[in-house]
Amino acid sequence: MLKPEKDLNYATAGVPIVFVTKQDFSENDEFQNIFPLPASKYRYSKWFELADCNVTSNMLKNPRIRKPPQGFKVETILMLEDEERRQRNENSWKSKIGFSSKKKDYKSKLENWEQCECINLSYQDLAHPYQMKEFLKILRKLVRAEQIELIENSLTDLSSVFLPKCRYLFLQRNLLRNLKKLPHLVHIEHISLQQNNISCLDGLELLKETNIKSLTLQENPVSLQPDYRKRVFALLPNLVLLDDLPRTPADYDAPKHSCRLF
Repeated sequence: MLKPEKDLNYATAGVPIVFVTKQDFSENDEFQNIFPLPASKYRYSKWFELADCNVTSNMLKNPRIRKPPQGFKVETILMLEDEERRQRNENSWKSKIGFSSKKKDYKSKLENWEQCECINLSYQDLAHPYQMKEFLKILRKLVRAEQIELIENSLTDLSSVFLPKCRYLFLQRNLLRNLKKLPHLVHIEHISLQQNNISCLDGLELLKETNIKSLTLQENPVSLQPDYRKRVFALLPNLVLLDDLPRTPADYDAPKHSCRLF
């Protein structure tokens, strides 16, 4: 049996602390049943795969897109759940097919990205192709989202995405190289593209037919070019704010330089 540290002062510690080393854990049978926890089988599951879950996607504050380890199967989780239910109540046992269909029902009801009006999918750490594929798939379902945050996701191309209701789009600290890689936007009012790698204004004219009033391009290479502000306002005459600064009389002058790559 392990003993607490001898020098520990319980009068000041409040709660006794027991130190368990890796060697203690591997050699002592007392600790062999501590892990895994009863719910550990769900650690790689999607939330809509959990029975009796009432959380829909529009309730998620900061959802994460991750790939389970190789060999992980949802069917294994369903089989374990099935076995647990059967042990608790033999009469209420259902077949694996029944639980599979139930899982699909949960997915259709809970994974309702189409109902999201405001969503934050920032800081996803999209290092695996699977994650980027699933990420874009989710973005294409955001048909009602008005405010979308996609900050610091290493995004390079969103041109295949259509966001019909989006008014506020936050794309700071990504890897976009030009404005032609933006998603299709029709009701946009503000776009933040701070700290990307945009070196030219090519594609900015595509936003001329939108309701855009505010644009942030600071800390991009293009913002260091001569007559940068004049060229932006020339392409977007209805723009009110550029890099959080209102339009000034000097911004009305015709630009002397055309857009060019560094």
